[in-house]
Amino acid sequence: MKFLFPFCVAILFGAVCSFEITKPDCQGNTTNGGYNSCRLRCDNLNNPPRVCPQYLLQGCTCKSGYIPVDASYRPLKCVKREDCPK
Repeated sequence: MKFLFPFCVAILFGAVCSFEITKPDCQGNTTNGGYNSCRLRCDNLNNPPRVCPQYLLQGCTCKSGYIPVDASYRPLKCVKREDCPK
């Protein structure tokens, strides 16, 4: 019984150490990074968010100079502001 606890700890440690965090497959005008969930988008240019949470989400985000087309983040589509759909 006294060997059961160290054995369980060793198994748990091995499982945690072998866990690999995979980065999302960001394509097009996107890159992996942090973003705010209420960022400016093409579909809210005329009514941008006024209050935003202070935390950042991790995942695909638009590259510098690009904004999301809409709130659909799977897949995330980013365009230059002047190229937003009318």
